[in-house]
Amino acid sequence: MGSIKPHALVLPFPVQGHINPMLQFSKRLASKGVKVTLVATTNSIQPPDNSIDIEYIPDGSDQTDQKKDAGLERFKSVASRVLPDLIEKLNGYGSCPVKLVVYDSILPWALDIAHELGLYGASFFTQSCAVSAIYYHTSRGSLEIGSLEGENVVLPSMPLMGVKDLPSFISDMDAYPALLRHVLDRFSNFAKANWLLFNSFDELECEAGVRVKVDGEGMIRREEIEICIREVMEGERGKELKRNAVRWKEFAKEAVDEGGSSDKHIDEFISELCVDE
Repeated sequence: MGSIKPHALVLPFPVQGHINPMLQFSKRLASKGVKVTLVATTNSIQPPDNSIDIEYIPDGSDQTDQKKDAGLERFKSVASRVLPDLIEKLNGYGSCPVKLVVYDSILPWALDIAHELGLYGASFFTQSCAVSAIYYHTSRGSLEIGSLEGENVVLPSMPLMGVKDLPSFISDMDAYPALLRHVLDRFSNFAKANWLLFNSFDELECEAGVRVKVDGEGMIRREEIEICIREVMEGERGKELKRNAVRWKEFAKEAVDEGGSSDKHIDEFISELCVDE
């Protein structure tokens, strides 16, 4: 690998559900000897420790557009402008130039910037593989919800699902069309990324919980919630779910421990990153 650490710039979309998984991944990379700089908007995150650096950028929140998708557009407008300057500043320090941009998959424009600057790009999917696969098939036009009402949804390598099992953006495409467009745009150039990073492992297949039933008006009644809570807390099925939870905890620990599947994959990723062009 040589004496110079590989330097990864990590760019999450600045909301908690996107920041947290990318922050944990950043800390994992740092523990393996990678220099990591996490890009955050002002006050969105405090440095967790000394293992990673934080660079703050504005998020454009002084703008007034209150549409639901405005946050993504604002962030793109500001971040796409300041990101090249930030990378130039970091490279100006000289000792450890940026080699890779790990970007939130919902920010596909970051890959274009990385490649324009001669850097590698890795798309990080913060959602599960299953959800990402559903969005992918939707983006390719192979999943048409309008013709599936009441039918099973069949997708490669996935169990049969009903329309209501799908993510809400997909089961009701008219609810948030602008946000759905952003969700699907992540696949516009993902084939050009140097790496695609997902978080999953086979042992997550065991039963996850008890699903509440929606009535004919699309509402979940409190009586239904009470039934489900009792089933989880008092019934035999609840005992099985608790056993599964313990199993997941053990499986997750095994995956990230030295020699586990996650640990090995991260080692492989870093080894590829360290290979000189």
